[in-house]
Formats: sequence, structure tokens, C-alpha cells
Amino acid sequence: MKSACSYDYVLIQNDEEMEERYCGHYNSLVYTSTTNRIKVLFVSDNAIEKSGFMAYFITDLDECRNNNAGCQQRCTNTIGSYQCECENGYVLADDEHNCKEGGCNLQLYDPEGEITSPNYPLNYPKGKNCNWHFVTTPGHRLSFSFEEFMFEEHNTCKYDHIEIFDGGSNDAISLGIFCGSDVPPNLQSSSNQLFMTMHTDASVDRRGFKAFYSSICGGNLKAEQTVGFIYSHARYSDGKYEKKMRCEWRILAEPNHGVNIRFAQFDLEREANCEFDYVEIYDGDEILEEHRVARYCGDKLPPSFTSTGRNLLLLLITDESEEQKGFIAEYQSTIPGTIAPFTSTTRRPPREPIINND
Repeated sequence: MKSACSYDYVLIQNDEEMEERYCGHYNSLVYTSTTNRIKVLFVSDNAIEKSGFMAYFITDLDECRNNNAGCQQRCTNTIGSYQCECENGYVLADDEHNCKEGGCNLQLYDPEGEITSPNYPLNYPKGKNCNWHFVTTPGHRLSFSFEEFMFEEHNTCKYDHIEIFDGGSNDAISLGIFCGSDVPPNLQSSSNQLFMTMHTDASVDRRGFKAFYSSICGGNLKAEQTVGFIYSHARYSDGKYEKKMRCEWRILAEPNHGVNIRFAQFDLEREANCEFDYVEIYDGDEILEEHRVARYCGDKLPPSFTSTGRNLLLLLITDESEEQKGFIAEYQSTIPGTIAPFTSTTRRPPREPIINND
């Protein structure tokens, strides 16, 4: 069965512009429309037959539209109910509607967002040690910038300060220690993780900080014996890729090994010569015509490829017109001339099913 579900499938249409197509095997699937209408279309061809599907539907009132359902900060509608949520640095109170100051050891998995120091815009508390661990989609990096920054002054930032690390813990390489009133420079991670610590002592307090983080496609990746993953865009599970993207992934294997890459899902704008949205594979770490292996678009899974040396480059280009679902690629280190097993189960974002190809 093709990755774009071209043979037997169920099409769910929310409005004229929003639709989702499903095929393969699902243990469960929940679809919520954004309007008061939904259309379900079932299509089958004259070849393979399967057992089909069973579905239930209910109507749901969005309680969040009425005075935020009484939630002090954020309200999320759920099927048959709603849920109050709090901004970073706060936790839900016992009444499940109001928010109170919470701990400051946070793990953040959204591809982009805003964070502030505890109590912001008021002064941060004294005697605090806080940690923020940022994790974005595999195959992407994190960009971090401060809008406001105000800490106790010291020439070596001995007292109140923040420190940012290029990785998933404070054992990673430090990108800098910052204090005072000078806004730190914009920072970027080399992988899909960043780690930030904040320390305040028992004396002076200041306003603290307000910062933003976002995801950047591309980067330098290391191929190992275990499978690594690349997603075409950071919000792969939520929608289509963006327009005017240019993403370069440079993958390096261990000495005397090559990089094997295969696509688990693939859906780019279809065009006979792949001139609009496309993926290119290069046998090396430079974008040179003599190193280009192939260019792919459409919805057919490209064949797997193993580089002749340690380096492989994957390039994604999208234009300003049509968008599609994108791709999931898997890569690992392998000995050139052999076939990588890819025995591990493909990891996908929440709500992203595994499509079984017959």
C-alpha cells in the first residue's frame, strides 16, 4: 500500500481546505473537527481486501469559548470536557482552575515556545536553582533568544546567573554563563536538545528574563549502529511542511563505515521533474552535482541508499506553493556493501500511525 494511501483509504474532510487520508492499521484513532461539519469518505480499489473499520461519533461543546471555562491561564477543549493548564513556571492549583507558582525543573518538548524566570515580570525568588531541558523533533536544532534580561551584576557571574548547555544536561558543552543587564546573544544548539540552569543566591533579586525558543531544520548528525531519525519539519505530527524551506542534514558515520538511509514515510508535492518540492541525496558532505545520487518528490517511498564513504548529505527544498505531509527518514552506520537491518521500530510523534505497506 502506498505511503500516501492511494488504493484503499478513508478520507476525513473538516472543511474545504482541511482533510486527512488514512490507510493501513490503527489500533485507535480520534479525530476532532474544528467546525460543526465533518465528511467521511471510504474508497477501495479492485485489488486487496481487508476487514475495514468501525467508527463512533459524538458531538462536543467547546467549553473554553465561554469565559475560558473559568481557567485562570490556558484552557484546552477535550471530548466531553475541558482541561485547565498553566504557563511555564506555574502548576495547577487544587481547584484545577487557578495556577500557582510551581517548581522550576521543567522538560519542554514543544518545537517552539516562550519561557520566563519564576515570578516574572516580578523579581525572581532568592535561593533558587532551576533547570529547563528543551527537546525538539529529531533532525532539528534549537534557536534560543532573550527578549528581556535582568540579573545581579558581577564580572564573573558568581552570584545570580543562568548557564546554557549544548545538549541534554549540564554535562554538555557550555554555550555561556550570563548575568547583569546585557541581553545575551542568540544561541543555537548543535543537536535537538538544549539545557539551561538558573542560580540565585540569598541576597539581591532582579526582574529575571523572558526568552523564546524555536526549531531549525537541518544540522550535523552522527550515524551510529542504532537507528537515528529525521523529520522533514518540527511539527510533523500536526500538519504539513512549510513553504520556502531549505534544510541540509549532514550525516557522519564512524571510520570505515558508511551511512545507510531509508524513508519510512514520504509525501512531497508531485511534479514530473521534481522542480518544486524535493529531496536530494548526496554521496558526501557537499552539494556538488557529481555527488548527487538522486532527486525525489511525490508520494512513492525512495529506495534506501548507503554512502560509499563516511558522509551523506540530505537536502530538502520546498517552494512557495503547495505543501504536503513531508517525510520521516531513518539512518544508521553500516559497513559499505552490506544492507543495514533497521530492526528497531520506527518512532513517530503522538497520533502518527504506522502505515503497513502490502
